[in-house]
Amino acid sequence: MEIRKTKLKNMNYELRIRKIKQLLPIVLLISMAIVERLWWDLGPNIELVTLATFIAAFYLSRKAAVFIGISALVLSDIFIGNTNIALFTWSAYAVIALGAGFLRQFGKTANKKIFWATGGGILASLWFYVWTNFGVWLLDGYGMYPDTLNGLAQSYINGLPFLKLQLTGNLLIIPTGFGLIEIIKNLNQIKKFNHINLHGRLRI
Repeated sequence: MEIRKTKLKNMNYELRIRKIKQLLPIVLLISMAIVERLWWDLGPNIELVTLATFIAAFYLSRKAAVFIGISALVLSDIFIGNTNIALFTWSAYAVIALGAGFLRQFGKTANKKIFWATGGGILASLWFYVWTNFGVWLLDGYGMYPDTLNGLAQSYINGLPFLKLQLTGNLLIIPTGFGLIEIIKNLNQIKKFNHINLHGRLRI
């Protein structure tokens, strides 16, 4: 009986450790995106939410990507506020996360991960621009744009500087972030390989 109880305790302990290991990267990615938005603002539409979403999609899961992207936006919006297009902003990132999850299948190697994530970042910027500026025009509460195609076009024209900033940010931040992750992964693999070789030599 005592042996069984000990085994059950060990199993429960291992399950808790496993859950913590699974939750830790999710918490870190959400925290990273929130901290940037609240205290370390990189500029209009230059953010780490897209990076966090793509990292989650490529290294964790599609569900984690959706959860991380939307959670980072919603939690930070509680403090900094949002406009009446909040649902357009949040839904834009839900689509971005799903798209990143689709691109994951093409990133089998480090170089391919960086390539497809960066390409996805470009598409994410374009999608965010199209969808949210449509929301600005559709839910225009300030009377800035008339309910015409000309008004919609004007909304897109006024949004171009923000698109430029977001594109620039994603083109720099995403490959840098993925590159650092792959370097760390390679260093860990080298350490494990050296550790195995060292133990193998000691046994001989």
